[in-house]
Amino acid sequence: MSPQLPLHLAIRPLNICDAEQVLRLEKKGFSKSEACSAEGIRYRLLACPELCSGIFIRRFSSKYAQFDKDLENDLDTTVTQNYSSKPIRNVDLDYLPDEKSSTVEEKLIGHIMATKINGEFITTESMALPKDDNDAINGHQESSITIGLHSLVIDPEYRGKHLGILLLHDYVQKLSNQRVAKYLTLLCKKKL
Repeated sequence: MSPQLPLHLAIRPLNICDAEQVLRLEKKGFSKSEACSAEGIRYRLLACPELCSGIFIRRFSSKYAQFDKDLENDLDTTVTQNYSSKPIRNVDLDYLPDEKSSTVEEKLIGHIMATKINGEFITTESMALPKDDNDAINGHQESSITIGLHSLVIDPEYRGKHLGILLLHDYVQKLSNQRVAKYLTLLCKKKL
């Protein structure tokens, strides 16, 4: 598998509108017993969306859509064979983005789901849904100084491209800059 990154990658916080794609990816990345439920995903995206991040491939509507398709098809050939032979004066530079977004589709290919937890380690209770708004054991604990990273998933089709490292690095950097918590703890399989 080539480490070539897909075109038009974007990392952004997840929100409730992403719940369906997150659920699909959870099912691809984990066994039925390990994957977060639809209810759990909705809870995390509503309780602490700032702790959930996704990496997307964006598709745009633009007059350069054909150029993007050509570029995607020719990724394995050298740039000099395809584009550098064109004189710079013939390149169309009159494109300015529309006032509104030209993004027409975002495909989620990786995500991080997390909550703030009490204690140093992720437990079954910290991953559970709270029983009520005052539950100090189950679910997201806003006053905590520890983030429990429950899920980091990359779509199997895009594995081997270091996207998990890219997503985790971006996540840690953003949390550090925002001083959201003091500690980050991960839940992962022994083989990883």
